[in-house]
Amino acid sequence: MLKKTTLFHNVFRVTTVSDFFLENGKIRDTKYIKNPPKEIIIKNGVYGRANSPKSTIFYCAFEPGVAVLETKPKVGQRIIIAQWHNDNAKDFISYPITNNKTIDNESLKSATNAFQKRMEYNHPLFAEILDLYLDFLSSEFVKDIKVTNPKKYEYLFSAYFADKILDNSFEPVQHPTEPIKHYDCIIYPSIAINHKSENLAILPQSLNKLRPFQLEDCVVVETMYDNPDLEDDKLPILRQVLRTATKFNGDKIIWDDGEE
Repeated sequence: MLKKTTLFHNVFRVTTVSDFFLENGKIRDTKYIKNPPKEIIIKNGVYGRANSPKSTIFYCAFEPGVAVLETKPKVGQRIIIAQWHNDNAKDFISYPITNNKTIDNESLKSATNAFQKRMEYNHPLFAEILDLYLDFLSSEFVKDIKVTNPKKYEYLFSAYFADKILDNSFEPVQHPTEPIKHYDCIIYPSIAINHKSENLAILPQSLNKLRPFQLEDCVVVETMYDNPDLEDDKLPILRQVLRTATKFNGDKIIWDDGEE
């Protein structure tokens, strides 16, 4: 079983603001900055890179600029840029995408090297079969293609495998050196930044390991998607900041503008 203990302090997610999210002009509940409700996913019937129309997932990135590039909001759109914090750097058991030699990504290279070393202790035929399986899986996760189908069938295979990976129907196995635990997420190279960074697809039930840390409610004024500069957490957009929030009362967002 492939697994990796991933340690991080912050992740970032961008949410496009819809009118029905709003109460007196503002998003008040953190549920609207989390993964979409499952019933909405089922109703829309659209595939994601790491979820089928039968499942919902919390997509996020390690860098705020990458999170923006993954969603590419348009000029005039209102968005929430949310930073989520992992207090005490709780362990996330992730499924790493591996066994792909077509792209340049350090995390993928590391996972591939670990797989190859582990396979030295297995039968060569088993290692070859598993390598072929993982190579196909990774090719679906890292492919950079134009999405033209309204239901995004271009993600059919990666979505199918993601559902299977994150099903967690197996029984955890206690072991002193290699315990087998339920997965929290899949980690995979970001297409938007030419595979130079990673995204995460986190299970909703694992969000209890994170808390919203800082929110920015803003309107996109200009985009720089063709030649983005992401150094020092720069964003590939110019935006008008409407309000920010760093305080929360349970699921209620306390905005800093003091207006109810």
